[in-house]
Amino acid sequence: MKKQVLIIAGFLAVGSLACFQGGLQNAIAKNTGSPGGYTGSPTDARTCGSGGGCHGGGTTAVNGIISTTIPSTGYVPGANYDINVTASASGFNKFGFECAAENSSGTQVGTMAGMSDVSVISSGNGLGNATHTASGTAGSGGSKTWTWTWTAPPAGTGDVTFFAAFLAANGQNNTTGDQAFNSSEVFSEDHGISIAEQTGVALNLQTFPNPATEWVNVHFKLPQAGEVNLELSDLQGRLVKHFIKEPMGAGNQRFQFGISDVPAGMYILRMHNDGKGYAQRIGITH
Repeated sequence: MKKQVLIIAGFLAVGSLACFQGGLQNAIAKNTGSPGGYTGSPTDARTCGSGGGCHGGGTTAVNGIISTTIPSTGYVPGANYDINVTASASGFNKFGFECAAENSSGTQVGTMAGMSDVSVISSGNGLGNATHTASGTAGSGGSKTWTWTWTAPPAGTGDVTFFAAFLAANGQNNTTGDQAFNSSEVFSEDHGISIAEQTGVALNLQTFPNPATEWVNVHFKLPQAGEVNLELSDLQGRLVKHFIKEPMGAGNQRFQFGISDVPAGMYILRMHNDGKGYAQRIGITH
């Protein structure tokens, strides 16, 4: 069973960002980023347009503003991914945002790393939300996209939701006439491969053909002698077939294993050597 991660993004528009503190002077100050807590997530329970946000007028839920490089199979614990939030509102070219990544308990998970137009608001637990910088508020053609890096949390975190909210500002330095939007996306945890098992390239681990039918060839190169354990598991981590467990010398190793008794589907070839794990996905067809 895959676990998911929900990403909630919130956007704060520049030019009238007074929703956090009120007043013209504070509105201008928010051009440098959200003070935090306006993503629209269940934990925040507000955006700058609703739930106590000073802009009023409510918040419009929209789809498709959050995109990532997380694959459809889910995030790999410890891996780095690009997160993109795109604010779009016809007739507006000033935007601000805030985005959080939370687990099912509403706790921030993973680590955000800012870019030139994105900074990270510290939450005191080493984590934080992403928000715009002073140089990252100008849009073009009625839209603005922010991109930053998110490092996935440890194995066992489960579903992660990204919550994002943004404000499109009309630049009149008050709280009227602006528009607030929010969205969320859920991502599953990939239980097939952990980041510790993604270094198979270090041993030149190769599996072919892929997909395989009756046989699969496994080649690798050991930097030093040691015991090697090779096995096949399903995408839930359950053992399907054990291939070999024995001491091997340093250098190139080549094996061929029969898989005609394994049902068609997607699997993980796992290799353990010298206290380290390596893995590759392999498809089986008949």
